[in-house]
Amino acid sequence: MSVLVPHAESAGESNHVMMSRDGAFFTQDVIKHELTLDERIDAMIDRAIERLVQAKAMKEMLGTTSQVQKPSERK
Repeated sequence: MSVLVPHAESAGESNHVMMSRDGAFFTQDVIKHELTLDERIDAMIDRAIERLVQAKAMKEMLGTTSQVQKPSERK
């Protein structure tokens, strides 16, 4: 607050123009689109993590079963 507010006040008219342009761009539709996109990306990340956990679990299971079978193969 001590740095940004005085700078914004000293910028004067140019700052007001920039804020009005930003306000015109960030409409409700743009914000809704951004939130929807974030939700889709989060869902994709969740699915990827779930697949990774499943793959690691399968790899661990296969590793333990192959260790159990190895001694019987030696006989």
